[in-house]
Order: sequence, then structure tokens, then C-alpha cells
Amino acid sequence: MKKNAKKKGLECNKFLLILVVAAVILAIGLLIAKIYVNKELKKASVKLETNCEGEIITRSVKEGNKINCHVIEDYTFTIKKIKNDSVEIEASDYGLNDGSNFVDKKKDFIIYKGKVLVLTTNTFDYQEKVSFEIK
Repeated sequence: MKKNAKKKGLECNKFLLILVVAAVILAIGLLIAKIYVNKELKKASVKLETNCEGEIITRSVKEGNKINCHVIEDYTFTIKKIKNDSVEIEASDYGLNDGSNFVDKKKDFIIYKGKVLVLTTNTFDYQEKVSFEIK
């Protein structure tokens, strides 16, 4: 009888150990999820006005958000980084310039607070434009 009781006791201890390990893993997973959600909620946001060929939209954006605009072709602008005085964006393709150089293949642009960033298509005979302004 003692062997049976010891065997049942060991089985019970193993079961409890498995339950405790599972509870700890679950608690760690929930903690990580909470940290991630809080981090996402705390991301900096900024009000950005976009003028895409006359269609003006003002929206609140965060890092990672995307803005679509059609200027000769479809472009997607990704908000890369938000700072106190600027917003860094990346265009989905080359073909736009900020007036600095028509030859460069540039996809990354910076919108400065108090200034309007105007991007135009790299054509001389006909240009379409999209502009960005921090509000």
C-alpha cells in the first residue's frame, strides 16, 4: 500500500508542477503582450496634412502608418520616424523629388515643422505634386 501511495503522491506532484509551469508561462506571455500594447499606445503621433493633387486630408499619424497618393502612379508613403520638429517619410518608389536634385533616386524625405514639403514628379513637361505639412 505504501508503494501505491508514494506513486500517487509523485503523480500528483508532477501534475502540480506542470500546472505551475503552465501558469508561469501564461503570466509571462500576458506580461509581454501588455508591454507591447502599452508601447504601441505610447508611440508618438502627429497631425499631418497631405495635399495629393488637390485632395487635402489631415490625419493623426504614428510611426509605421502609411499614406497613399496617386501622382502619375500610385505611391505609398510610410511614416518612418516622428521627432519633436520633424517627420521622416519613405516613398514606396523612386520618381519624386523635393526640388533639390532631379537626378538623385531619392525615397526618403523629411517634413519639418513650420515648412511644407512639396514632392513633384521627375518630369519637365508636366508635373504632379504631393505636399505634406505638420499641423
